[in-house]
Amino acid sequence: MPWGSFKSAMAGVMSNHTFGNSMEGWAAKLTSEYDMAVKTGKTNVTGIVLSKGQNSAMQGLLISELHSQQQSKTKTLIEICGPAIIAYWTGASISLIPPAIPCIPTILNVSVVGAPVTNAGSWTPIPNAPCNNVNIWLDEFILCAKQHMLTVSGLHNTISLYPGSPPFPAPCVQPWSGYTVPG
Repeated sequence: MPWGSFKSAMAGVMSNHTFGNSMEGWAAKLTSEYDMAVKTGKTNVTGIVLSKGQNSAMQGLLISELHSQQQSKTKTLIEICGPAIIAYWTGASISLIPPAIPCIPTILNVSVVGAPVTNAGSWTPIPNAPCNNVNIWLDEFILCAKQHMLTVSGLHNTISLYPGSPPFPAPCVQPWSGYTVPG
């Protein structure tokens, strides 16, 4: 139950004000917990896990957004998290595991030479009033994250066997769309 683990870990530090006024500490914790949750998920069609997200980009952008909003307070925390989540997926890559479903028109995916995320998706915050309840905020964050992952997509660049006598290997591209984290 990765989203449950994410919520439990974040609720503990947010409820106890573990980081106090340290935006950097909170951003590092959110990034770390999000990364751990995401790496338990899989692409929706091909069932392959994420190999590498852009943790430093997410954390850096989150810190920057938190500092810029500290005075103006024009965005909710959910809105602030959006660009950081997009940054995490920008340049991310899926594991180099051949998808079980062969590329069209091939008969077998032999290997994967690259599996970039080509679309980091779109973040849509829930339109409601800001709240001070940690559990409600975390539920809203998780809902937004789940919706966001449905918009993420990429490619498996494979070496696949094409039909023939004998079958021959050649490059192929298999798209994937959507990513799901359990729980």
